[in-house]
Amino acid sequence: MVMSFFTLYLTQELGLSVSTAGILLAFFGGGALFGSYGCGILCQHFRAKEIQLLTLVLSAFCFLILLYQTNLAIIGMLLFFCGLFIEGFRPANAVSVANTCHPDLHPKAFSLIYLAINIGMAIGPVLGGILALYSYRLLFFIDAITCILAAIFLYLMFREPELHRQNDVEATEKKGSGFTTVWKDGLFITVILLMCLTEIVFRQFSITLPLYLKSFHGFMESDIGFIYFLNTTLIILFQMVISSKIRTQSLIPALALGCLLLGLGFGIIPLGHGFVIVVLAVTILTFGEITYVPALSTFTAKRSSVETRGAYMGLQSMTYGVSFMLAPLIGTWVYALNPYWCWYGAGLIGFGLSMTFLVLAAKAQPENKKKVLETAYIINE
Repeated sequence: MVMSFFTLYLTQELGLSVSTAGILLAFFGGGALFGSYGCGILCQHFRAKEIQLLTLVLSAFCFLILLYQTNLAIIGMLLFFCGLFIEGFRPANAVSVANTCHPDLHPKAFSLIYLAINIGMAIGPVLGGILALYSYRLLFFIDAITCILAAIFLYLMFREPELHRQNDVEATEKKGSGFTTVWKDGLFITVILLMCLTEIVFRQFSITLPLYLKSFHGFMESDIGFIYFLNTTLIILFQMVISSKIRTQSLIPALALGCLLLGLGFGIIPLGHGFVIVVLAVTILTFGEITYVPALSTFTAKRSSVETRGAYMGLQSMTYGVSFMLAPLIGTWVYALNPYWCWYGAGLIGFGLSMTFLVLAAKAQPENKKKVLETAYIINE
């Protein structure tokens, strides 16, 4: 809830410039970068549940301390630790999900987790928009309380099961430590690099779009909260329907479709003025988000084995860390030059990413067929 309005908090409440706000938010991204991959590696040595509990409690403390700060250096340091702990939760949670269910259920499982997140997001931004009209500082307090409650619920209700061993063709070839294995997986590294760029584009939804809506459309904080509510409501309604159509054999094409819709949604934002064009744009980019997010998590789980899953999930989560670090810097810099460039640029990048993923999918098909034939030969032997 806090992060959805943090750009406005820094510019409206603390009176900072857009570029300064972008630099401070980059500290959050730096922490997220270390936290996501670091906690993924830790999951190979400690139970994922323990990592999740630790990150939730420490996130709560960071929010409470940040509540009273006005010094820019201290805010930047605390944002770094917020990113470290908040994004450190993500790979540990993904490892728990992947280890809890059978690989065939991964698309639906990751979609269900994403659905649960967005049920919270459907409530959070709307409540945050209302609370921000009275005091932005209330957002920090509420987020700290929810982190503590989540930690208590996780501790009491979740029991880590026995690990399910994968029989995916890709996973059977992976041996050795996760740290070395993941960096040797060329296809996975390529997809992750492309998804870093995708996430940088998508993060403008919560970084520069609120500024644009307030300045060019005259939206109030409560109106912006409704836009976030629309985004999460669409996810709640359609996430499981779309995830049921995603097959493990067509994950990269799903990423291509998601990027295309994401670029189209952002690209039409400057083509009109008023509530209708904003709702249309958000609807389109939301369907892109619905498509690529579970596809990426399923692709990551499919490429990994139980032994290497922490490293794979950690590297996937680094895409969010990279985006949190670079998206504020790039987005606010471009926005300061010309706000319209943000949306036209996002549209072009989305289209380029979509075409790149399609080329990558075509190149990956012979590799997959070869592995299937090799596995069949070994079984027959």
